Amino acid sequence: MVRLVLFDIDGTLVHTGGAGVKAFARVFETEFNARDGFERLKFAGRTDVGLVREFFGYHDIAATPTNFERFFERYIFWLDHILRESVTEACPGC
Repeated sequence: MVRLVLFDIDGTLVHTGGAGVKAFARVFETEFNARDGFERLKFAGRTDVGLVREFFGYHDIAATPTNFERFFERYIFWLDHILRESVTEACPGC
């Protein structure tokens, strides 16, 4: 198993055009058939685990280890795909 740990990068270290939020939405749409509720989430300063748990709650999706694993496996896939198509740049001073 490969573990990827990223922290507070979009808008702090790099600009990705919101790739993380887009990947998050894509996973919930394709894996959990959840297409709404993103407008209620505040991504800034939050952990991905906390965001996923909150979104699971909005859609009555069980916050089981299996569902978290399912989310994060697909999240890495979509994040990689979206970043390849995004214009990214380092923030000034980095």
